[in-house]
Amino acid sequence: MFTATNTTALANSTVLTPAQYEHSKTRQQKAEDLVYTLNHSIMCLLFTDTIGLSGAANLYNYIFKPSKKVNLDHDHNTGYGAWEWLRDRVQGKHKDEGYVAAKHAAEDDRIAHEIEHAAEHEAADLAKGKKPTIHPDPAIKLTPDSRGATVARKFWLTSKKWIFAEAVGDLGAVPFTLYLQRHAPNFMHSLRAPLESAVGWAYKSSSEKSARNWGAKNGLAPDSQEVKDRQHELYEYEMSHMPQMAVWTVSSIALNFGAMHAFHKLDPRKYERTSLGEFAKVKGLGALFTMAMVMGLRGATPGGAHWWDQHVGKNIIIPVTKKVGGLFGVEEKDVDAFQKSHARMASGSHHLDASAASPFAEATSETASPRLTVQGGSKSADEAMRVERLQPIEQTQSV
Repeated sequence: MFTATNTTALANSTVLTPAQYEHSKTRQQKAEDLVYTLNHSIMCLLFTDTIGLSGAANLYNYIFKPSKKVNLDHDHNTGYGAWEWLRDRVQGKHKDEGYVAAKHAAEDDRIAHEIEHAAEHEAADLAKGKKPTIHPDPAIKLTPDSRGATVARKFWLTSKKWIFAEAVGDLGAVPFTLYLQRHAPNFMHSLRAPLESAVGWAYKSSSEKSARNWGAKNGLAPDSQEVKDRQHELYEYEMSHMPQMAVWTVSSIALNFGAMHAFHKLDPRKYERTSLGEFAKVKGLGALFTMAMVMGLRGATPGGAHWWDQHVGKNIIIPVTKKVGGLFGVEEKDVDAFQKSHARMASGSHHLDASAASPFAEATSETASPRLTVQGGSKSADEAMRVERLQPIEQTQSV
């Protein structure tokens, strides 16, 4: 069947089931799945976890574990922290000798109390014939007159269990997500409808804005067919990968929490037990912390944000994908082909070029990359999909 999409191209469509579509994917499309998932994973690990979650973990201690409180329920007080040190520096309290002496005494009392409590608790467990509970070592002493190196060390010791566990979750969720994409396509596709209902409006709004800005730069009217095609392309790209993002997010959180428990079991003196409630609070703070940073930086320096995206993609995401691609049946040339076609998609140049074979792929049988949209409203496992290939009129043929 043929459906006109613009003045220079026709959409040659074939109805496929999710399983058929997954089976028909080219190596370039599989590379796209890997790059998309790895990009999400590495960006979260580099930015969200290292900066956002570290800040959230230390901020959590400041809000929920004030130095005046000693909690005897294994979730031990971390004492005077990096946020208190920063606050006192800003307020000039580090110059108040009486205040500094009081903080030194409070920290000494905290450490002595934690050591005494741990010994008493372990002795009580042994007296009852129980396996003794091993407490984490007291957090290092930090006071208003401490040097930056000491602050950084305590900040790191507070943050490292979160960063290490996040690394396990972020990277471990990649093969799990791709496994479901390959072997459970019906399930993955079934996630799109509810996700699109929940967040589709936001992506539709942003894709329309991006398409209009792109059109204005290229001298096209906001209601031109090229701008409409561009908007549909941007929206469809995000929506087609939305199930991957959702599965990756949920599985990474589960692996993250499991890793934190495993670290505590392996070395309880370095890694304190983390309750589900504390985990949820820190993750929530981390999300707010990261959102504020991202929105602030992108709003203040949009050019710098664009440079960062391009630089990280070129120098980190693509090289890493080439290194690990073989584990997922993706070769370096597949990644190169995807990178080239994705650059064209990102620029939108194919909408201005009547000879373009596809908005996402090179015009070869080896790399032809059909895009997918949902046909109908059925949510059954056999729900059909529509695969669209934009081809020049003179090359179109029935499938």
